[in-house]
Amino acid sequence: MYSDIPAFEAPSDRTSTVWRYMNVKKFRDLVTSRSLYMARADRFADQFEGLLSVPTRNQNSSVAEWIRDARSQSYVSCWQLNTHESAHMWEQYLRENQGVVVETEFQRLTASFGPCKEAVFIGLIHYIDYDSAQIIGWDRTINIYQPIMHKRLEYQSDKEVRIVLNTMSNTALHAKANDKQGLSLPINIDVLVKRVRLMPGASSELQREIHDLVSNAGLECEVATSSLDRSPP
Repeated sequence: MYSDIPAFEAPSDRTSTVWRYMNVKKFRDLVTSRSLYMARADRFADQFEGLLSVPTRNQNSSVAEWIRDARSQSYVSCWQLNTHESAHMWEQYLRENQGVVVETEFQRLTASFGPCKEAVFIGLIHYIDYDSAQIIGWDRTINIYQPIMHKRLEYQSDKEVRIVLNTMSNTALHAKANDKQGLSLPINIDVLVKRVRLMPGASSELQREIHDLVSNAGLECEVATSSLDRSPP
């Protein structure tokens, strides 16, 4: 279930649009299993994920390794807050693959975790200069989740909304003990998915496949073409 805690900042408008770009395999897994895959934070390409910034680490060296180790039991899912589709995100997440983007709202995203028995936290990523800036809020209280909700400025175009499983939950601890790179959490897919948009230039075969997946999953959401495929008047 969704839980609201201080380290996770929600957008001022909870009806704000949130997006998740994914290839066809991941979309099929999402709608057929009615569960959301969460990846382990220490396996991400960016090795700064979940770590303290330099100034914060220098002032808190005694907890730096504790925070580093916490990444191995931090399972997350990354979404984007944006008013429109992003050409950059299509290129970054699909490259040569066929895919879609799931369109939802922040409030629908939080509500979709009703079937999940473990606590999940959802909020906006803070982007800072890791060489000169402090982890936001660290000066007031040390919180294990603050580092995982920060990223380097180089990634600020991602406008990320991050979902984090309670790191002390039985599910997270069991996954860490078994060295799992990821896990899946049950969700209400009907609440989550507001609309599915096809990738730019989607083939007729892809359109049929996505329509079939949506129909077979019992979803009543719209399957729309990409806004990038529009022609000028």
